[in-house]
Amino acid sequence: MTEINFRPTDYLELSRQAGVLIDNAASGDYESCVRLLTELMGDQFPALIRDSNPVYLGSADWRAAVLRFVIQEYSGFSNAAIHMFLEARIRNHWSELTAEIVRNMDEEMGALTRGIPHLELMRHGYRVELGVETEGLSYTALTRDFIDRMSCLFRNPDNVFLAGVLLAFETTAVDEFRVVDRLLRRYKALSGGDISPRSLTGEYIAGHVLSESTDEDNDPEMDHRRGMIRAIGAHMNGQDLRALTRGFLAVCLELNRWWEQIGLEALQQEIRESLAHDSHTWPDPYKRLLQPAA
Repeated sequence: MTEINFRPTDYLELSRQAGVLIDNAASGDYESCVRLLTELMGDQFPALIRDSNPVYLGSADWRAAVLRFVIQEYSGFSNAAIHMFLEARIRNHWSELTAEIVRNMDEEMGALTRGIPHLELMRHGYRVELGVETEGLSYTALTRDFIDRMSCLFRNPDNVFLAGVLLAFETTAVDEFRVVDRLLRRYKALSGGDISPRSLTGEYIAGHVLSESTDEDNDPEMDHRRGMIRAIGAHMNGQDLRALTRGFLAVCLELNRWWEQIGLEALQQEIRESLAHDSHTWPDPYKRLLQPAA
């Protein structure tokens, strides 16, 4: 079994330091604020960094059923994400930021993938190539709560806060998709195969992250991050950097919390399986609960 060096978030310390973190990030100009927020993301929210993300760390040892559970839960977030962008598009009043939101949504709708929306690549690819269904699922309460909380952030009427939300969404996406890439490839490997770059799933991955590249600057999501920084910066002269910082950190908190909860749930499924293994004493309802959601 792979040694896992999981660093849980110190939420107590984060609650004590939240005001100071906001003040520090908002104490300079826009460019320095973005740099500090990126540093804060790595320092305060370990699940948002690939190498300390609990799913990335645990996926090497999990059973296929547990990996499938995580893939399906994440697909719920994927299905909701474009609707979050639409909420932001409706409420945003900054022309440069509108153009960047539209560019992102156009790519999600297939502008760079032969007109095929990314979600269709995901749904059909997962079903045909991985044997994983993502339609008509009943997600766990923790994923439903996460999507609701994230959607509320994208409906905030404060344009500066909303800009911080969008900036965090794109900043976290680079490492996020590297976690998903590993998750999908590990699941496929357990069935004795790999994901071809020409497959639907391969195209879906390539729309977000370059699997074989160690240079994150070339990832599609990094391009979106740079575009978001420029678009927001065009409107930030004289704006409240505290509002931007609060929006950014609000997204980091919800994403970090969800990754940790999903990782914990996956780990607990492994433990439950071990506890129930070869036992004739478990009642049928408990045995059914041991199985990840279909």
